[in-house]
Amino acid sequence: MAFPNPVAGRMQQLSVRLPELLGDKPVTVSLHDVSGVQLQVLTTTASATPTVRFNVEGYAAGSYFVRVDDGHRYKVSDIVVLVR
Repeated sequence: MAFPNPVAGRMQQLSVRLPELLGDKPVTVSLHDVSGVQLQVLTTTASATPTVRFNVEGYAAGSYFVRVDDGHRYKVSDIVVLVR
């Protein structure tokens, strides 16, 4: 779902591939730190934006996770590691 993992060095983006089965449903994709604080949020549809990208350039090294929510169900990614 979220890639690359780990995000290393000068990489500035974390990409999240949305499942095709979501189709035209509006989905909210959010990036959180390990304490659960929401850092970024994007709303789109899988058909309009099959891959969502977060700019992670300003974030410290550490662990983060991504949440994808279609209003009825949600999926939380494995931990994403930023290595600087």
